[in-house]
Amino acid sequence: MASAEIGESNLVFGTTDDTWGLIQNLSFSEASQVVEAMDADGDILGVAFHGNKTDVTGTYLFKATLNAPETHVGDGTAITLSDSDSPGNIYISEATTNKTNSEFKSIDFTGSYYPTLGS
Repeated sequence: MASAEIGESNLVFGTTDDTWGLIQNLSFSEASQVVEAMDADGDILGVAFHGNKTDVTGTYLFKATLNAPETHVGDGTAITLSDSDSPGNIYISEATTNKTNSEFKSIDFTGSYYPTLGS
């Protein structure tokens, strides 16, 4: 069911589903490595930022295995999320399948987007 939104028009509600699952949550974390140049007194005189990437975590309700994140753990195949906030091709490093007798099968996944590998 679609949401009825009242008030601020630029707020974003919910997530975008994919063909392989119903997205329950997504998180995007921007990170880079930092190298500091210090003098003999320990004062920082320069900083270099490198290794930029976006770490992505999420959970979805399982629909199909075709190109789903859990089928591409560590195989170097990029997946693309339908969500508009997704930075581009995500390389999956971990997936956990969750099954109980009181909820739908869900998958938790972790991956990374590397800007220098292209989108």
